[in-house]
Amino acid sequence: MGKVIYDLFLQGVISWFVIIWFAIAIVMAHRRFEGWLYEQYENNIAGPRRRQEVHYGRHHFDVTTIVTCAKEDPDVFELAMSRFRAQQGLRKHVVIVMMDAIDDPNNPSADDRRCLEIAKRYADRVYTTNARDKRVNLSNGVRLAREHGLLYDRLALMDSDTVCDHDWVLAYLAYEFINPRIGGATTAQRCLRVTTGPERISDWLENARLKSSMAAGSRYGQVGCLPGRLYMVRTEVVEQFIVEELPNEVWTGIRPCFRLFPFERWAVKCKAGDDRVITNSILKQGYRTVLVLEAGVKTLVPDTYDKLFRTWRRWGTSSQGYVDRTLFGPETWLWHKPFVLYHYVSDILISHASVALVLM
Repeated sequence: MGKVIYDLFLQGVISWFVIIWFAIAIVMAHRRFEGWLYEQYENNIAGPRRRQEVHYGRHHFDVTTIVTCAKEDPDVFELAMSRFRAQQGLRKHVVIVMMDAIDDPNNPSADDRRCLEIAKRYADRVYTTNARDKRVNLSNGVRLAREHGLLYDRLALMDSDTVCDHDWVLAYLAYEFINPRIGGATTAQRCLRVTTGPERISDWLENARLKSSMAAGSRYGQVGCLPGRLYMVRTEVVEQFIVEELPNEVWTGIRPCFRLFPFERWAVKCKAGDDRVITNSILKQGYRTVLVLEAGVKTLVPDTYDKLFRTWRRWGTSSQGYVDRTLFGPETWLWHKPFVLYHYVSDILISHASVALVLM
């Protein structure tokens, strides 16, 4: 900001720094304005109507929840599952826990044993596995639910460290699917612990995302990613994709190499980005994705800078990879979703422009 004032007002020069700074400011201000409009709609119209209809039991919701758990803090898992089991406003609610990374199910570690006991106490079905792959666990969870007649028309996907703010989170999400155009609904997510610097940074970023891009996207039914901490989808829309395609997705490309022919084809099996690709599947089929601000949850975030940077790297690779694939790759549907297109392309441009501003 100081350089903008210096260049524009003291020097009287409209430099590239000033132009780029104002371009970024306009994009961010527009997102925040759209998000503010959505907040007003939620607070004054949608929220009161949702609370009245849900709390007075005017609708019957049947929900299946798949919880993925791997090497979780038992205390956090206990809090998450107890809050989740207490959810109200549902006619039927089946909870299935996929317990991953148990090296020896017959002789688990102390923490694994505690988590297993917690899962059996609160869940309807518990499955142990050593797949070490969330996509595989989601696929198996949905398949097993269908095989045992436990898969209802609303499917919630939850991480094991997600703690609900109140007892009506799931009912508020389920209410959105009364609209047949809604394919997915996500919670308003903040951080459970905000003690260390990285945790405070993450909480600030979560709040910024909620009040700008996610709220703005919800105005148009185009939330680009339903974050995997806790969200709900219409089962008929995603069941086949989750069971058959989600665990088998492979990215391919061409990269330079030190050989006679200087390029080679590479392939890698996807493990991260399950929430993004499920959201992509919903949007591609023409359904809307929305944010429910009243459905608040808290979740753990990295507590050290090393973990934080590794998480950002994983998210960045997944996010920009899917932008490239849906813009120029085998699936070019992103061109037909104007807000998601605007959101992700401007994010990429702003990231690179911000580096340019620092260098300038």
